[in-house]
Amino acid sequence: MRDLVWLIRHTLKRTFSNKRNILLYFGTPLIGIIISLLAYGGSTAKELHVGMINHDPHYITNDTIRFIKSIEHISVTKVKKSEIDDKITSGKLDCVVIFHSGFSQSVQEGRPSHIQIVSIRGTEITGFIKSYLYHYIDNIAALGQIAKGDEHTFLEMYKRYQQAPFNICNRQVKLNTFCSLILNSFIAENGNSMLHAIAVSV
Repeated sequence: MRDLVWLIRHTLKRTFSNKRNILLYFGTPLIGIIISLLAYGGSTAKELHVGMINHDPHYITNDTIRFIKSIEHISVTKVKKSEIDDKITSGKLDCVVIFHSGFSQSVQEGRPSHIQIVSIRGTEITGFIKSYLYHYIDNIAALGQIAKGDEHTFLEMYKRYQQAPFNICNRQVKLNTFCSLILNSFIAENGNSMLHAIAVSV
């Protein structure tokens, strides 16, 4: 039990020892939510039209797209790269999210990249999308950092994360610390040997 408590405290201490991480994890989503409330906080909610381009057909990318679709007041449309300029300048789309090849691999390795958001509407739009999307991606990347390249460990924690009872439509954002709870549950079912192996690498 003390090992589990140590692991949780060590993970939290490592994550939030840097003040910039505190601002990143808590400041960014708050700014995004405030901007979105100012932009869409009228009596009638405005639908945000998002184009989606997927050059990385992988379960992590597919689940990320499903996550975006689950956010309230967002309409997702599949588009081609050649259509981006026309649809954005004409106002048919507010922004386009592009998942380049290698996105899933970078997330699984704990270093998210190969993702791009195209918009001419500025932070009014991108801030709203980023506040949800980047937090979701960072949480998955945190699982990759904990797994340290172990495919089986990552997949087990990833499945539990996806099954977690959080409702994005109610703006209950998944926090990175939830990764620790997933890890503890996984360790409990796989014995102390897994605990020591991961604790040493963290």
